[in-house]
Amino acid sequence: MDCEVGTNNDDYDGTNQMIGIELVNEKGNTVNHVGIIFLPTGSTGRQCNAQEIKQAICNQLIAGLSNIRLLTKEGWTVLKEQETQLQLGNILNENQVIKIRRAFDKPRIGIVNSTGTAQGFVFCNNDICLHELRQIMNHQIPHIQVFHFIDNNDWPVSAEQESKLTIPDVLINQQIKIHMIGHEMVKVSTFSGDTFPPHQSPTKIRRQPVDSTDGSNDKKQLLISYVRAEAAQHALNLKNNLVQQGFSVYLDVHEIKTGSDWQDSLNEAVSGCQVFIPLVTPRYGETQWTNREVKLADVLGKYILPVNFLTYWPPKSLAIQFATTQFIPWKTLEQIENEKMLGFHDKIEDITLWDLQYVQNAAFEISNRVAGLEHRLQKRPTLRSYASILPDTEELEFVKSPREGRPLIVVCAHPNDLCFVKNTLQPLLEKQEYEVTCTAKSDVMNHEANADTQIIDDNLSQSLCNEYQLLRSLTQDTNVALQMTETELEIYQGIQHKIDEAGLAIFVLSKSFAMCNFARAMVFYCEQRKRVVPLKIEEFPMPGWLSMLIGTNTYEDVGRKDWETSLVRSIERKLNTTLQSPCQDENKISKGIQKLKASLPENFFVYISGGTKFYCSKSQGLCRALGKQLAMLDDVAIVTGGFYGTGETVSSSFYEEREALQKDTSTWHVLPEMDESDHSKRSRQNADGTFRAVPYGNTLFSGQSVRERETIISRLFDVCILIEGGPGAAHEAEQFAWNDHVVIPLKSTGGAASGKFNVPKQIFQVPGGVNNHDWEALSSETLSANQISQAVFRIINSLKSLKTSSNGHDGYTKSNKTVHTLPNGLPCSQESGNTEIITDDMRC
Repeated sequence: MDCEVGTNNDDYDGTNQMIGIELVNEKGNTVNHVGIIFLPTGSTGRQCNAQEIKQAICNQLIAGLSNIRLLTKEGWTVLKEQETQLQLGNILNENQVIKIRRAFDKPRIGIVNSTGTAQGFVFCNNDICLHELRQIMNHQIPHIQVFHFIDNNDWPVSAEQESKLTIPDVLINQQIKIHMIGHEMVKVSTFSGDTFPPHQSPTKIRRQPVDSTDGSNDKKQLLISYVRAEAAQHALNLKNNLVQQGFSVYLDVHEIKTGSDWQDSLNEAVSGCQVFIPLVTPRYGETQWTNREVKLADVLGKYILPVNFLTYWPPKSLAIQFATTQFIPWKTLEQIENEKMLGFHDKIEDITLWDLQYVQNAAFEISNRVAGLEHRLQKRPTLRSYASILPDTEELEFVKSPREGRPLIVVCAHPNDLCFVKNTLQPLLEKQEYEVTCTAKSDVMNHEANADTQIIDDNLSQSLCNEYQLLRSLTQDTNVALQMTETELEIYQGIQHKIDEAGLAIFVLSKSFAMCNFARAMVFYCEQRKRVVPLKIEEFPMPGWLSMLIGTNTYEDVGRKDWETSLVRSIERKLNTTLQSPCQDENKISKGIQKLKASLPENFFVYISGGTKFYCSKSQGLCRALGKQLAMLDDVAIVTGGFYGTGETVSSSFYEEREALQKDTSTWHVLPEMDESDHSKRSRQNADGTFRAVPYGNTLFSGQSVRERETIISRLFDVCILIEGGPGAAHEAEQFAWNDHVVIPLKSTGGAASGKFNVPKQIFQVPGGVNNHDWEALSSETLSANQISQAVFRIINSLKSLKTSSNGHDGYTKSNKTVHTLPNGLPCSQESGNTEIITDDMRC
């Protein structure tokens, strides 16, 4: 028969048994005498099982605290599933006391150093390997940095052995011992205190002890710029350290409010800061937001102090702007040598792990640098005819206005195409009374053509990386351009001067140009700074980065009839500042985003793209399985592009499953308002170019063309699932990558998702917070459709969890400059709510 236990102390009538309750810690030591409870005496009382006794404890002593574990009288923890099998005699000790311990979702494990001093604790399961435990410790106990584990034989564990050992191999009395090395502060001595980058004069920056993180419009001394998918947590950690040193710091995750105009917020933040600090990771400058931020800081004459995470300098996409800019390395030489001694060779180049000690060192060096700045004068920019939006101030009128005299056109071309420039293009332009200068003059760039068309090619970069020659040299020399020859440095500075003076740039597009890193640097430098006319002189596969930077510009083509007349007219339109400018195009896109956003729920969005036909035999079944799997999540909605193929198959499966479950279908479709091209075979397009509504769900219209709709979609939504797809799919993946958003490629389906059509390589990198095994499943040829769909399900869930785990701040903050939805990279949003899946056709 069941034991009847009282609910409070009023049950004591002299016949009940009084039992003491003690709370113990993980070591078994008593930390608190909680009180007493009463159980019926006699044989009935002995029949109470552990589950009933635990309920009595919660009812009589600590109501509302149900997360406890009972201990046997020998001190062993009673698992929840064992409670019905144990009775009072198994848990009551000779002192008439029952011991209890707090219970957590995951075990709590203490961390002590080699001297026994407690360093903190972590929550984690006991079955994980030590390599995973290290990552958890980096997150939960960030002050613990360089260390190695000590196993329960008191033997040190090397970095290579961490993946082979699990927690029980190092656990003693619910504690793990570590040996900490080099945890004292290491002073960074990269630069002398009175040395400053060329063209940047010093200033005195007074520290302000109060930093606002409430989204106020107060100007901040320092602004941190970063790629959210690579450095969101690094930016947060760096800000925290700089704030502790008394600086006011602007970080978009804390400042940009929902609904704020991105361009206005960016202008205000960059123009208001005194020091601009870019975290230069591999993709810095190659995403839309970092590309614009760093250019605007340069144009406004800000003091730029990069933190370099690369093994070379300058970064390829910013080679012209940063050729003469000093930087702070993310790790010092001493720190690298310490990691080598510990055997952490993989950790040396792993930029996802920036130990807090190293963050503190970087903040310390930044503090030293800016504290020594005196009498800084605003740098007078040499740039003229700036094409994009600038703050409306008198000192920038110089930048906005064109140069005196004839309009200057800079022709950006590869040396292999110099004959076309000299014999055809330059005479055509000079006939229109334009002044012309070319970047491909043989006396300046001829040596590049003789060096496999690249000034800074991959082989050179690798040679500079060996044994971290760059970082070693930086500790001895203040010339950060030391890895360039004088000739190369002259090239960068000369090209920069030419482009700055010009009112318009012409890109001579060829295969050699597309493959040239220096040409790439020129395109990146001109984008946003200059009005651009692309001129294609031969057929070649255009890489995604080039297509992205050219944007919606219609390029001229020498293969077309009357191309000379068309080119001249295009130049006239671009130089006429009273006509539509790039900033007007930006305003048009921003309005489209805001209009679409107002019609959609403010939730977590995922975009699904791919081909409009199926070429892989497994794709259609995979789409059906994926839609059905995602329908199991209550907080997921679907939005499609209204085209046939992958998007419609996933969304229809999702819609049908949600109806069967009697749940809200939450299915949306986003179509362009019209398109002049014929898409009638891939969509429900009318003869006049407009589109009909999809027969299920809600249909919205955005953009004046499919391409414009793609631009809006890639800005608005943060996660894209890519299935199959052709060149159009590759372009849209590039759009998402350019906007610093996550792309989940189902590689096993082929096409763009497998890397074809010049799809950007970075989409195949595992996003932060995603399990490696789940990511590898996307490439599997042997897993079933259901298994791959479950892996995608977990990936989406991981990204969603990342959003909700960063204290209400959006780690995918860049997207907030136009919309406040999901965290793409890692990093997190202020809103909580449902996850939405958005799909769209990717034109084959």
